Amino acid sequence: MTILSKNKFKKEFLFITIVLILFLALSPILLKESPQKTIVIFLSLLFWVGLFIYTKKLILSSLLYIFLVLPFNIALQLPLSVEIFNTEVLLAEPFVEGIYVNYLVPTLSIIDLGILLVLGNILLTKGFSFYKNLFKNIKNGLAPLLVFLLVQNVFLFNINSLLFSLRLFSLILLFLSMLQIMKEIKLDKRVKEKIFNSGAVILLTNVLIQGTLGAVQFKRGSGLGIDFLGESEIVGGMMGSSFVELSGQVFLRAYGTFPHPNVLAGFLLLGIFLGIYLYKRRKLMGSLLIGASFLFMVFTFSRVSILLALFVLLVFLLKEFLFRKKSLLSISFSPLLLLERFQNLFNSGDRSWSERLDLVKASFRIIKQNWLLGVGGGNFVEDMEGIVPRTSRGILLTQPVHNIFLLYISEFGILGFLLIFYVLFYAIIKNIKRISVYGSLILFVLIVIGLFDHYLFSLPQGLVIFFSFLSLLIYSLQGKVKV
Repeated sequence: MTILSKNKFKKEFLFITIVLILFLALSPILLKESPQKTIVIFLSLLFWVGLFIYTKKLILSSLLYIFLVLPFNIALQLPLSVEIFNTEVLLAEPFVEGIYVNYLVPTLSIIDLGILLVLGNILLTKGFSFYKNLFKNIKNGLAPLLVFLLVQNVFLFNINSLLFSLRLFSLILLFLSMLQIMKEIKLDKRVKEKIFNSGAVILLTNVLIQGTLGAVQFKRGSGLGIDFLGESEIVGGMMGSSFVELSGQVFLRAYGTFPHPNVLAGFLLLGIFLGIYLYKRRKLMGSLLIGASFLFMVFTFSRVSILLALFVLLVFLLKEFLFRKKSLLSISFSPLLLLERFQNLFNSGDRSWSERLDLVKASFRIIKQNWLLGVGGGNFVEDMEGIVPRTSRGILLTQPVHNIFLLYISEFGILGFLLIFYVLFYAIIKNIKRISVYGSLILFVLIVIGLFDHYLFSLPQGLVIFFSFLSLLIYSLQGKVKV
């Protein structure tokens, strides 16, 4: 081991020690919140250390940690008020027209821990100059975006918006940092294989766990009581739970430990894309990942994701088998309930599209009143006070508009929206070397989901799924995904 590698190892070991000491120092607060969640977080950190011992690359091990904890909606709720000089100061008011709204509760997610692990380790091993150079590149739009978010949060002075902005900016910084690091880092074949195998095993395991949990939830019609893993309190037919009514019966949609079935479906769609990539190198594992992801997606009853998955698989099968003159294998399943779910789009049995249209109309009103700076990240629902649409049953639609473009124009204004999408667009354009079918499918999927749902930009898990898709897109544009 060279002197340089010894120093690097000492820094990485020091970083691990600091993280574990900080966790132990904060554990009394976490134990008060939930002893079970505290144990889960501690075990996840031990797994993180194990990944480092196995791969010998702490930055990449920290990145794998994010994918390890991605499905688990484990969060710490921050106090809604604090006492300063014997005066109670309200930090957040998660009520809209008297209804408690989860979107407005300031929380820290286990995913935030994963993001900090990666960014902190980059700072320790690469030095402050690494980030300085990123911000110096004015073309990437990172510095102007940071200035905008600082100005917006100074004017708004809202803790929910501040936390959301920090999470969004941290993920953008992480995304750009990893693009740069992957250009600089040189891995030998053995290390690449270890990281590749670790990532594949983590992903397949998570798909199988989440899919199985979702299928059991669907069959039981209720949750499994594993809230310490992030499972929501769900019961078929209960307000606040996502369910479908088919053939006179109520069916609870599969959640896994994600906050919503659509997010689970988005994760499984990502699993299909990664399975297609794996198929070239590990046919059995790739096939398992593709098959399991699609099979379990059915239980989410997410129409957009299921249609996208069918389209992606059709293109993949045609390209992989028909064009190569190999026989196609047909996969069949009982489609009756699922077919009725889609038929409801064209009759009065489903009001989801009209309800989404009502949210779009509400977003237009918000944009009109806050077109320059927006209402702040995560504050869309709060600013619908007085104009909240209702469902056909009279229930208030206290949720973000199901369109990421309208959502971010509402929350960050025209200026912030343009800055955010400029940063992402610049990263894509800069890395284009070739446009493949695989990359085109990813871009198509992101646009379609973005037009009909909000979770890619409104939830911690959704943001990670979005940037995972974006990383795959750029990887394919660089000609590194031969699919």
